[in-house]
Order: sequence, then C-alpha cells, then structure tokens
Amino acid sequence: MSRKQAPEPSLEVDLELHPSGIVPEITNIVTSATCNIELDLKFLAEKIGNAIYNPRKFPAMNIKLKDPKSTVLMFKNGRIVITGARSVEDTRQALKKVKRMMKSLNIDARITDITYHNFLARAQCQFQINLTQFQQQNAKMSHYEPEMFAGLIYTIAAQQVKIIAFKSGKISIVGAKSVEAVTTAFETVYPMLKQNRMNKASR
Repeated sequence: MSRKQAPEPSLEVDLELHPSGIVPEITNIVTSATCNIELDLKFLAEKIGNAIYNPRKFPAMNIKLKDPKSTVLMFKNGRIVITGARSVEDTRQALKKVKRMMKSLNIDARITDITYHNFLARAQCQFQINLTQFQQQNAKMSHYEPEMFAGLIYTIAAQQVKIIAFKSGKISIVGAKSVEAVTTAFETVYPMLKQNRMNKASR
C-alpha cells in the first residue's frame, strides 16, 4: 500500500499587513551605489570571466551574476547599478560579490551611497476588473486608452508609485522605493479594484 503524501503547508498571510490577503511579489529591484575610486573597466573586464565591456556600444561593464541572479553595471567614475535582484538581501550579496572580485585583483575599494530607486512587483487579483468603470471613478489619477495599451495606469502621487491594472486582474507596481511602499500602494488601490470587479453578466 502506497503512503499518501502529506499536503504542503500553505503560506499564511499576515492580514494586519496585507488586509487584501494578497502579498505582491517583488520581481526586480533597481539599486545604485558608489565606489570611492575611478575604475579601469578594461582591466576589470579582462580579469573577470563573466564580464562584458564594449565602450563603443555602452559605457559600462556588464557582469551577470548567477547567485544571486542579478546584473551589475560598473561605470568608470565608480557608479554601480544593480538590476534583477528580487530582494534587498540579494542586492547586498551582489554588492559584496563585486567587492570581493575587486579585492581579489588587489583593488581596495569602498562601496557607499547604496540607494534603492525602484521596486517592481506584481500581484494577481482573484477577479476580473472593469477598467472603464474604474477610470471613470478615478479620472484624475488614472489613464486608460485600451486602443493603445491594455492596462490602466493609476498614479499614487504622494508615493510616486504607479499601479498598472489589467482586465484579467493582473497588477504591476512600479516606482516604489521599498518593500513597504509596494505593500502600501497595493493595499491603497485594492479596495477600488474590488469595487470595480466585473460581474459574470458584464464579462
């Protein structure tokens, strides 16, 4: 007799933090930092195996990291930009890897001024959304031209965050400066989305 597999435990959602019951997923964090020295990108590209540097096409050296999965751009003036990380910890680990790479080449550099510019996230509502009705109710803060783009763009000016909502219930969040800002933005707009859910007759 075969043994029944135990069901996987479900992830509990903190309803105080996420009243909607939905936790947006971070898909990309754009971060910048500053190196305290000018960088010899040609030298670095020759020594770092997974680096790409073609100054005729782009002024930065490109390093693709596998763990954490992310892309590091390094500029001659010491500016560093990281994209593709899905958590603040991943961003920190990517910066530590960059520092270790330089240290292995006897480059003693400090990395400072770490700034998180953009947290991109996505979520899925369990209902379809009447975007036309939503736009009519929130005309000053939303933009919807279905002939040009399938999504409705809702701007939360105070947070400089944009919510992009699709009829299917798919939600994208752009412009947040922290995970907390992502959560606040989604929970701000969720009651309005739910108020404009499509009923079966209007689908």
